[in-house]
Amino acid sequence: MIKLYDYQEDLINRTREAFSTGYKSPCIVSPCGSGKSIMIAEISRKTTAN
Repeated sequence: MIKLYDYQEDLINRTREAFSTGYKSPCIVSPCGSGKSIMIAEISRKTTAN
């Protein structure tokens, strides 16, 4: 498993919270090279693990 940076964990948690409160398509906005693909992969991993 990849160790995520604090800002990545924060964005993942905020995105998952947005989904759970009813938002249909939250948008992750982050600079180039910040690991958006890694964050999306982690969201997918956590979702399928449940």
